[in-house]
Amino acid sequence: MERKEYYTFADMMVKLRGNYKELRKILKEMEKCIVVISPYKTKYELSFAMRNPSLHTYDQPKLILSVTKEESTLSEKFKKAIMNIQGGGHNSLNDLVDNATFCCAIGEGKITFDFVNHFNFEHAFCPTVTLTDDSYIRFRELCDRLQKNRLYSLPEIATALNPYQTLFMNGKGLSLCDSNGKKWLDIGYNARIDRASVESNASYESLKVEELFMTKIPRYLLSPDCALLLDTLPGKVEDVYAEITGRKKENLALKLENNELGLAKKIGAKK
Repeated sequence: MERKEYYTFADMMVKLRGNYKELRKILKEMEKCIVVISPYKTKYELSFAMRNPSLHTYDQPKLILSVTKEESTLSEKFKKAIMNIQGGGHNSLNDLVDNATFCCAIGEGKITFDFVNHFNFEHAFCPTVTLTDDSYIRFRELCDRLQKNRLYSLPEIATALNPYQTLFMNGKGLSLCDSNGKKWLDIGYNARIDRASVESNASYESLKVEELFMTKIPRYLLSPDCALLLDTLPGKVEDVYAEITGRKKENLALKLENNELGLAKKIGAKK
């Protein structure tokens, strides 16, 4: 175990990537156990929310199921059109017509999906969510695997490194945002697609992206559990390459080895 007083942002991505990939794999297997009963064609996705001690109702990790209609009937489309006229296109109730959110509660004797859209609205979309008898045991096994993942016990992180940079870490991945005046540049790792990506509202040089990759994050800004985990995980930033294309909005694929064409740029390489 190597105790370090700071980690670069690239270090965090490299070291935590394996846990995030495992987490996504478990969630995808869990989704296969879920049955959504609705008269509409739907799509759904299960996500993991780390605990947030600053919120009293969010002191434990959560499984969140998001269900969305893929298509609506003519009657539903008419109701939504009327709502747009009455409340405007940004009416907050519009999302309730096509989207539903559930929190998965895992008790000793049962697993339930609790509807968390608290608006008492007669047109709110509220399908039935359940597990089949055959998948119940499998879902339980996956819950056990999830709780053994090292990310399960970690809290969310949202901390300012300095007046310009903010570090974020949650169940979806981690990102580092750099803002200066009206300009901002965000670089992050998205576990859902297992990619590093960059977004910005202004043009920038590739060198700036690498500077963000190599930003030093002091140990004291991380939770003790997170710092300890980083100490114990293998992975060196010197082993990582990013394939960079474009200029204003670059697309980076996190790689553990270079490709034969030599298109990947080694992160942290000496100039």
